[in-house]
Amino acid sequence: MKRTTPLRRKTPLRANGKPMKRSGPLKASRPRPTLIRQSARGESCTVVLRPGACWGTETTVWAHSNRGKDGKGAGLKANDRAGAYACWWCHGVYDRQIPRPAGMTLEYVEARFTRAMEISYARLVAKGLVPATPAPEDVPA
Repeated sequence: MKRTTPLRRKTPLRANGKPMKRSGPLKASRPRPTLIRQSARGESCTVVLRPGACWGTETTVWAHSNRGKDGKGAGLKANDRAGAYACWWCHGVYDRQIPRPAGMTLEYVEARFTRAMEISYARLVAKGLVPATPAPEDVPA
């Protein structure tokens, strides 16, 4: 197909003929590091899905719960109190970013994470980051 007319300019122009300027770069929003998230530095993994699979304390992060009853929703993380210290491998398996090894059921992963939440909460109490008696909505079931 042969073009008979030249292509028209489709960029917005001001009346003076100069193109519009960008207002500035868009800033990416990042989660603010809370004291609970920062407390994971140097901690050992409490999830321990497979003994010997945890990668030491340098990969430990605060893993938020994926349960709706803990405040998780579409585009929302659960409350910081509803979580556990997890190494990158255990966190990946719990978040389903890493496939579960053969023979490891989802129920087993959930049970280990529930126990890890209890252990991690006790560590947070010992550090003085949370009260010793949690609010009813913060108690892991």
